Amino acid sequence: VKAKLNSAVDAAAIAGGRAVSGGDIAAREAAETFFNANFPAGYLRARVTSGPTTEIWQDEDNRWHIRVTASAEVPTYFLRIRGNNTFVASAVSEAVKRDLDMAFVVDNTTSMSSVAEQVRDASELFIRMFSKDSDRVALIKYAFGAEVPVPIRLVSRGFLKGNAVDPCNPDVNDIDATVCGEIENFDFGGGFGGSHYTNSAEGLWNAKNQLDNILPENRSSLRAIVFFTDGAPNTFASAFTFNYPGNPTQVGSIRSSDGTSGTIEGLYRHDLVHQELPFPYYRGTSIASYINPFPQSYNAHGTDEYTIWPSRRGVTSGSRTYANVNRISRNLLEDMANAAREEGIYVFTLGLGSLLTDPSGPDGEEGDHILVRMANTQQSTSDGWTNDTFNSGQPQGLYCHAATEAELGPCFNAIANMIFRLTR
Repeated sequence: VKAKLNSAVDAAAIAGGRAVSGGDIAAREAAETFFNANFPAGYLRARVTSGPTTEIWQDEDNRWHIRVTASAEVPTYFLRIRGNNTFVASAVSEAVKRDLDMAFVVDNTTSMSSVAEQVRDASELFIRMFSKDSDRVALIKYAFGAEVPVPIRLVSRGFLKGNAVDPCNPDVNDIDATVCGEIENFDFGGGFGGSHYTNSAEGLWNAKNQLDNILPENRSSLRAIVFFTDGAPNTFASAFTFNYPGNPTQVGSIRSSDGTSGTIEGLYRHDLVHQELPFPYYRGTSIASYINPFPQSYNAHGTDEYTIWPSRRGVTSGSRTYANVNRISRNLLEDMANAAREEGIYVFTLGLGSLLTDPSGPDGEEGDHILVRMANTQQSTSDGWTNDTFNSGQPQGLYCHAATEAELGPCFNAIANMIFRLTR
């Protein structure tokens, strides 16, 4: 009976820890449900006399503690001749859940438009799993450029999901944007009348920047980026110098495509999902004739944070070529993910559809290879490729490939479950 009671309070504490994202009441209800399932009434004629009692509190390191205690009166079999008909067995278990700072990055390119509703629904269900009171969440969307419709809270905890009736109801009148409300506003190209290309690096830069904006003393003990896309990167941003009189410089995005060859185009706003820069900085497919060679460092935000060239994938110069734009787009994304992991940030990646398993770009490289590298896992992809940059000294995330939109829910669940395990 004592062993069974210990097992029941252990299960209750763990269940309470997972449910604390829904508030104290939800945590207590989950703890009681799991206790009762693991210690059924009348087990070996024992009778619960106290509990389960669930205590919930937060410590100075922003970790949640869920302590469950219970006692049961147990009939004796061998001590009755001495007048002891029962004895009391007691058990206590405590689960510790770390708070979370999370940046959720969602691809808003046109290729998502055919499954727009499924993407919105699955994304909202994912957000529902986290605590609006204790976890912090930023929402980032990207295509040609990236936007942050819901910034992360820098000091106070929690985030706005929606209103009190429906935690993911977008129809809520509040000064701050709600995460689910902004997910409902994802457009996926329908309102812009043109194809979106994939500036993944700009999305990831904004995600890491959101987490880094929180001062160290205010950060959660677990920091994570969840990155969702359906394709390989083919666009990047920087400050480009034009060969006009005076050599003016303009920050913007320049794109290639997914084929083995093609024509580059730009510049686009790097801080909006889709908008061309005004003349004379948007030159369409003639842009290569108007800009000088690419800068050696990524400098879209005023600092030389990442090397553009020389770099991997054969980028040996700043030549304004299709191959260079495509390869730089891929290199920057991997470099930014590596920089995040160097800071102890976990990177989780979710890929949707067949575009990720099709060869693309000048080197015929599959997009899911990049997502595996970003997550720093030892997973193999569908073509048998294994991660060639795995670093055991960095946080190991998870990559999940949803072959169809029906698999989005299970993939989001897998990522959420791994995050929950890390918070314990």
